[in-house]
Amino acid sequence: MLKAVNATTVEVTFKDAVENINSLNFTIEGLTVSNAAVKQTDNKTVVLTTAVQEGGKEYTVSLNSKEIGKFKGVSAVVPSKIDITTQSVQGKTGQQAIISADVGVKQEGIPVTFNVKADTNNTLNKDQVFEAVTNADGIATFSYTQYAAGTDQVTAYPTGAPTVRSHAFVFWGVDNILTISPADKASEDKGNTLNNGEDKTYKLTYLDPKTGKPVANQRFFVTFEENINVNIDKTSKATVNGENPRQLLSNENPVVAPVTTDSKGEAVFTVSGSNTAVTPVVFIDNEDRDYVKATTYEPSKLQAKAEKVTFSALQQVYTIDVTREGGEEAATGYKNGREYKVVVKNKDGKVAANELVNIAFNEDLDRNLHTNTSALFVKDEDDNGNPIVTTRNDNQITVKTNSKGEATFTIVSTDNKDYATPIAWIDINSSNAKEGKFDEGEPYKIAPITYFAEPKLTKGTVTAYDETGKVPRTNKPEFDGRDTAVFKFTAANQSGKTMELTEDYENIAATFTVFNNGENDIVVTVDGDKTVVSSNRSFTTKTIKNAEPTITIETGDGKTTSDLSGSVKVVANGTANPVSGKNLRPINLGSDTVEAKFVSSKSVGKLHTGIVDTINTDKRTLTFVGKSAVSYKDASFYNTNGVGLTLAEFETLIKANEKKAKVTYKVIDDKVIFEIVSLTGTESSLVDMVNAATTKEALRKALETSAVFNSLTADGKNDVVDAIFLELQAGNTFTPASLAKAIDVEVRVDAKYTAGSEGKVGEKATGSFVDGDNKLEVETATGATAYNDVTIKFVKNTVESTDVKTEYKDKVLTVFLPVSIDEVTNEATLTDAATFENVVDAIEAFNKGALSVTLTGFAADDSAEVLLGKSIELKGATATVDPVDATLVLTFSDALTTIDFGDLTFKGGSSVTAIQSEATVSADKKTVTIKVKGTDKVIVGDTITGLGSYAVDGKEIVLPITIK
Repeated sequence: MLKAVNATTVEVTFKDAVENINSLNFTIEGLTVSNAAVKQTDNKTVVLTTAVQEGGKEYTVSLNSKEIGKFKGVSAVVPSKIDITTQSVQGKTGQQAIISADVGVKQEGIPVTFNVKADTNNTLNKDQVFEAVTNADGIATFSYTQYAAGTDQVTAYPTGAPTVRSHAFVFWGVDNILTISPADKASEDKGNTLNNGEDKTYKLTYLDPKTGKPVANQRFFVTFEENINVNIDKTSKATVNGENPRQLLSNENPVVAPVTTDSKGEAVFTVSGSNTAVTPVVFIDNEDRDYVKATTYEPSKLQAKAEKVTFSALQQVYTIDVTREGGEEAATGYKNGREYKVVVKNKDGKVAANELVNIAFNEDLDRNLHTNTSALFVKDEDDNGNPIVTTRNDNQITVKTNSKGEATFTIVSTDNKDYATPIAWIDINSSNAKEGKFDEGEPYKIAPITYFAEPKLTKGTVTAYDETGKVPRTNKPEFDGRDTAVFKFTAANQSGKTMELTEDYENIAATFTVFNNGENDIVVTVDGDKTVVSSNRSFTTKTIKNAEPTITIETGDGKTTSDLSGSVKVVANGTANPVSGKNLRPINLGSDTVEAKFVSSKSVGKLHTGIVDTINTDKRTLTFVGKSAVSYKDASFYNTNGVGLTLAEFETLIKANEKKAKVTYKVIDDKVIFEIVSLTGTESSLVDMVNAATTKEALRKALETSAVFNSLTADGKNDVVDAIFLELQAGNTFTPASLAKAIDVEVRVDAKYTAGSEGKVGEKATGSFVDGDNKLEVETATGATAYNDVTIKFVKNTVESTDVKTEYKDKVLTVFLPVSIDEVTNEATLTDAATFENVVDAIEAFNKGALSVTLTGFAADDSAEVLLGKSIELKGATATVDPVDATLVLTFSDALTTIDFGDLTFKGGSSVTAIQSEATVSADKKTVTIKVKGTDKVIVGDTITGLGSYAVDGKEIVLPITIK
């Protein structure tokens, strides 16, 4: 065995005593050997004196020109400091506890001694001494175990400087003694990054070190790692159960949050904060009578630490964009001004809906005496449409973004020499974002400046009006499908607001280009001339000369009154013409655009409450009585108590209550919402129309308002009309129930085929160690994919043992070969029990025989020393796949009353017979599942023309049925 004792000493240990040192010629590649002597305390060991070694470098030792081994050099550096990286460690008895120390020098090969002082008075645990060398980062690590509950003090020091020390404590128990975890799934799901003001609840669990049972009524103290031994200005203001824990350098009495365990050995505490990051630490109350000492955190106290949790404003990484909707100059006056648009996006670049954005003027916030403004914000309008503005003493507003992350605001001024620069920001330092002040670090955006001047004619604007031409429809105008919309092109000021022509100008010459973006025809009327514009087409009018050039638009063909939906875009261009004889130039008013919609009275618009006629779960559409279908895809759903529903729950409720369910449909910020008002509505209107019918034509017209009637075949409709009309002629009337039964006379069937698949036997995971012609091979059972990428490692045990042991963690199965340890040198030597036979037995005993081992060439009683430092990686397992039968599923709209599976008949190449295939029926007798076996087959697209003896009393099954 070779070992570097220090930077200039290497020990070589032989099996037998060294009798003639002079006959031994030692050389080390890269090092000069200046002396060789037999160790006085051990005649089997030769001590070599070398030149200064390079820490961490591997050297090769030769004896009489024959290589005998290698060792890693020890650094000559003697550190002046050392710190154990974790000063409080919990260990499970019988398992390894790991201790690391940092010598503060990034140098490999520096020896570090770890002295373990156990509680030898009260336990059977032993004092232990270990030496480890640092890695390239200057970190030395060792692991050890004890076999009884107790507390060890570990002292670490550079081997060459024993007075430079660092201490740690290891708390041994039969189980994890003290743990911290999220208190519930909600807290776990929050993760470790929370919004300001949010909280996270933790649970500590304390188990008796000796028995592993919960301990009740034990008090613990909670603090933050960041608040221990710091000055007051460096503390975090986060809280535990409302308390701000801290332990200051000023020797002020510590502040902690006490908690006490219950009968389960558990206690909970809640952490909250804003703009901070803290690491919760829990340490035990050692029952010191001195409360200050008891509440003072010390590494020697049993403790546990949670992961660091960060509290910050989610909005801190938001981006804000503010654009001016128009030119740099705006007209003075509260009805003029300039509109701005705000867009907010989150850190992923996605729009941030429902976000509050504060708006003020930069001239008021920049603290510059030379920048001032008299501008105000428009807050609202009164009942007469007049703007309501802010005041100079309260000149800040808050806007809320819509589902597109957008919001708008308008600034105004009455001073024709005024200017203003809006600034938008999101407050992250207060819970009430509306009252927030602009602070450094908050996301913000300074908008483009606006200058105010007296109103003047600068452009033209096109505006939509109702059919009287008097009431403007601003923003995105919407008209009834039966209305006529009026579009006027008028002179406008710098703010785009309408203003009359001055006396020097007599008219405006304008043209309109109308784009039909809807699905129905529209009619454009100019001076009485009508032009039909089809969907996805455009039309440009002749030049219209008037003080207010005007056109009208309606849906349909212009011959009859229509009630259709539509969408149009109108672009107008115009020039203001001077009065004849005036030496003035025409004013180019430019172009302006407006968009408008027509909504059919059958449309539900953005708010409607009514009875649901039908619901189509395939197309995800819902139809109210007397209205056109609306989509409920991606909508939100609520029951009669306002509790949210899933899509499946909503569909189930409505499907079961068609013609009865009363539902409110609403659209808010482009979000569709369905709220169930009641499930007890009736079809009284249909019943009344049926009972009042005196002719078959009137009866058929009434029945055509029923979705069930409309779903019948042509023959089925005729049969229903004839049967109901006979009852009416006989003087009988219908109730909702009897009418529903009279209409619902057909059974509809859906046929769906699912192809089967063949099974497949899985493969085993295997791996092997090969040494020449010898091999140790490990394999799993077939299909054991969980063992793919498992690595089996072979190492010496770190404690004396009599047999081979195994330990599994993180996909690594470690096989510990038994060793005996020299009490003086701490050298570990394999025992006679380290045989291949015992290695095989240990591996096969793992996880109830999940692995099997085969030896080739190796003898059972051979030493397994050759395995040390080697590893085997298991790979190649594939899952076993069971065969799946092909199925034909028949779903009936009504429960079957006769069930007698026989041969099905088809049009096409399909074949399903009772002899080969198997059929099962659902509990509600509406679904038949047929396993297609043998030579039977089903082809998608074929039609079923006969169902054997399946039947529903009093109803006709609609054939043929197309297989999907």
